[in-house]
Amino acid sequence: MRDAAEDEARRLLRALAVATGDESWRDLTNGALERIADRPGLPPWQARLIGASAALAEVSEREGRAVEIDPVDLVNQRAQLRGLTPQGAASAGGACRLLPTRDGWVAMSLNRAPDWELLPALFRTEQTRWDWESVASATAQATAMELESAAAELGLAVAVVPAAPPPVEQPWRITMPSAAQRTRAARRRVVDLSALWAGPLCSSLLRRAGAEVLTVESTSRPDGARQGDPALHRLLHDGNAFVALDFNDPTQRGELHRLVDEADVVVSAARMRALQQLGLDPFEATERRPGLTWVGISAYGLTGAGSNRIGYGDDTAVAGGLVNREPTPTFVGDAVADPITGIYAAVAALAVSASGGGVVDVALRDVAAHVARVAP
Repeated sequence: MRDAAEDEARRLLRALAVATGDESWRDLTNGALERIADRPGLPPWQARLIGASAALAEVSEREGRAVEIDPVDLVNQRAQLRGLTPQGAASAGGACRLLPTRDGWVAMSLNRAPDWELLPALFRTEQTRWDWESVASATAQATAMELESAAAELGLAVAVVPAAPPPVEQPWRITMPSAAQRTRAARRRVVDLSALWAGPLCSSLLRRAGAEVLTVESTSRPDGARQGDPALHRLLHDGNAFVALDFNDPTQRGELHRLVDEADVVVSAARMRALQQLGLDPFEATERRPGLTWVGISAYGLTGAGSNRIGYGDDTAVAGGLVNREPTPTFVGDAVADPITGIYAAVAALAVSASGGGVVDVALRDVAAHVARVAP
């Protein structure tokens, strides 16, 4: 396990050196890699998380305050706080199921009441009463790709269980501005526009590394974790400053833009289309504002064919191939794509911020695929 963890840490540091053009990230010697303890029996994907945590400690210590975490405990944090237990083909939180189709399996998340109301359109039926048993019956009559495609059009989170993890080169896509536009931020002020788990965890780790964090919350769409996971919400936001704004009000939207313009790091957890509706564009902002780092967390990436797809921690983990396969698919943990994405996003955010700013595009599916891959 220790060798796999150290390999992952070094792989991440090399990737950061290439992406930022800053070779000093390649071989940090703060000692975190040497402190990796052997923990026999961990599955390979958790060994990789140990490596990511070592990379986090290396990068954060160079920036002034080392952040050391136990990522295995961290990915189980929400389940422990809520007393959740693994349910096999049902997610620990209960809102996602692994279901057989005519030609494979899919993960389907139905987190909100409006999701259930879309099921007649998804299955092209007039049926109005639904429970998981009837959903499973309807799913068995369709093909996996048909369901995934139709769900994407409707704004539902459905992911095909892939035969193998998708070929993802890196857990993030980093876009650095031209060298002339780079500048190191004087201090790390984080404006967190995200909600739920992955984004707030990233910001929490940045705060532990010495940043000041301002959480900006929409008055019309407050963070669902406040009600659904209040204990986790308190843990992730402890020490943050808060401001609530009505994004539909032009004046308050102007205040949002002002806060973003004063930030050193912005963390978002929205699709590009939603950001643009607010008049925000991570790529334009980092070109216009030297030194700004924008961490864009989404289900399938800020750009590309999947940029408008909906996804949550359980179904995107499955989409990335992070799933138990035998004898039939089961979840590996509680919404694991969320916490692992928060960890990897924080590593990249620290390095990119210190190297002059840029966009860190972090897709939950891609991070899951990265840790699920068979190491070369």
